[in-house]
Amino acid sequence: MSAFDREIRKEYLHSKLIILDRDGVINKNSKSYIKNKNEWNPIEGSIKAISRLSKHGFKILVVTNQS
Repeated sequence: MSAFDREIRKEYLHSKLIILDRDGVINKNSKSYIKNKNEWNPIEGSIKAISRLSKHGFKILVVTNQS
């Protein structure tokens, strides 16, 4: 492991990071790609939960496999 890798690993081991999948975790699954904000339908409570995590010092990273 390189010095850079060790430094990055050390930083993330001590950080409060939450990685969330977008589809099915934050928003309801859709049969087609979500192309604009009007098609995005959040799961009840998901935004509030993310807000609470953020207020408690967590960094939030949202990922998706939608291309």
